[in-house]
Amino acid sequence: LESRQLYSGFWEPQMRDKVREGVEAIYREYRNREDGWQLAIKTWLNEILLLICRNAPLREKKTPSREVAKVRSILEYAARNYCSDISLDQGAAAVGFNPAYLSRYFHAHMGITFQEYIKRLRIDRARWLLGNEALQVTEVAYACGFRDIKTFNKLFKKECGMSPTQYRKNVKICVV
Repeated sequence: LESRQLYSGFWEPQMRDKVREGVEAIYREYRNREDGWQLAIKTWLNEILLLICRNAPLREKKTPSREVAKVRSILEYAARNYCSDISLDQGAAAVGFNPAYLSRYFHAHMGITFQEYIKRLRIDRARWLLGNEALQVTEVAYACGFRDIKTFNKLFKKECGMSPTQYRKNVKICVV
């Protein structure tokens, strides 16, 4: 695995989907705890590891520049803090960049703005919670870092093509 790119942003969409399905299956096994659940979890983990070993792109051999290392650290910072009130200024301070420079650099290398990236992290987490937890939609919104339910509903519908409630109904139909 050391030679493979482990950040899923570099993976093919089909591979990301397969890994996501495996992680969701592990969660279902853990939550339901039917006979053989521990064996099922080990099997899914092995399948995910095999998928990554065979299909994840190889890492580049060159040593990453200091700036690339800083972008990696901003991605890690975002992953740890996206559920809280996070801003470009805070992200820039966390990696030692000027906010304007970080904004340009992040967009140039990620293809989206920092705030768009945070929004996508939040929506992805909301999708997972809606499909796997019995939280109310309002609780999901706040748990994912949204300040109000109206903004959450609007952004969720824009990203997913349906309201959070509709999404939950559709996911439950597909999962069962």
